[in-house]
Amino acid sequence: MTHKIFPHGDFFEVAPGLWQLRGSLPFPLPRYMTVWRMPDSSLLIYSAVALDEAGMQKLEALGKPTVMVVPHSLHLMDAVFYKLRYPHLKVIAPEAAKKRLDPACPVDESPAEGLKRLGLRGEVVPGSKCDEVMLDLDLANGERVLIFTDLLAYGAPKTLMMRIMGPPGGKGIARIVRLRQIGDKAATRAFLERIAKEPKVSKILLAHAKPWEGPSAELLLAAAAQL
Repeated sequence: MTHKIFPHGDFFEVAPGLWQLRGSLPFPLPRYMTVWRMPDSSLLIYSAVALDEAGMQKLEALGKPTVMVVPHSLHLMDAVFYKLRYPHLKVIAPEAAKKRLDPACPVDESPAEGLKRLGLRGEVVPGSKCDEVMLDLDLANGERVLIFTDLLAYGAPKTLMMRIMGPPGGKGIARIVRLRQIGDKAATRAFLERIAKEPKVSKILLAHAKPWEGPSAELLLAAAAQL
């Protein structure tokens, strides 16, 4: 069966060894895949977006894909596309995603197991119904970057849907995410307040917006205040 490929852009470098690519969906919401070149020069893919052949060749020019993080149970539509192309790919996924993944894309490790093996920081967001996985990377240039999927959002609403569903005041946590994906608001709020105290975070990468490059605590605490 042919896998559906939606229109997408090219890779852009966020920091040395770290890239994103903007993909699309059948409705007007962008989605961003993140690719990190690990210390051994292989690639980690977070929130995979299926690409056309030219796009896949550009990915492979960055390095060899060896790890794919399925970040939660609602961001898995293209995971099987990558597993079929790269059978050697190690799949890291939380329990909620494991239950919904295509059988052709079996999970190798939980986030706790896989991130520990790779020497990475990260965790499943407390209170998340879909077990969203947050990554916390130290880059070779000294930058520290947090990677989220749906929990955080920002940007001026451009459509009626985004005015209704998006984050109050244009930054924080989208209303639709607060309603559908947060099971324990107190636990998620405490997590955000804790992460906001972490030092030296230069960027926050998101799945539905360009990288946030303002003060990290500003976005994290705005989201916490909305729970």
